[in-house]
Amino acid sequence: MCEAFGCPPDVALQQDWKMVKAILEYRVAESAKAQHNQDATKMSEAQVQVWATMTKAMIEAQNG
Repeated sequence: MCEAFGCPPDVALQQDWKMVKAILEYRVAESAKAQHNQDATKMSEAQVQVWATMTKAMIEAQNG
C-alpha cells in the first residue's frame, strides 16, 4: 500500500481498507484494459483474472 500510494506506513495504517482495496482493484482493471488493448499476450496473471471477471460480468449484464 505504501508503494502504491506513496505514503509512509503510519499513514497507511490509518486508511479505510475498503476504499484502498477498491482503488487498487480499479487500478488493476485499468492496467488490464490498457495491456489488453496494447498486447494481450503480455497480460499478467492478475490482469488476466480481472479481465475475465469484467468480460463475464459484461456478458451476464447483456443477457439479463
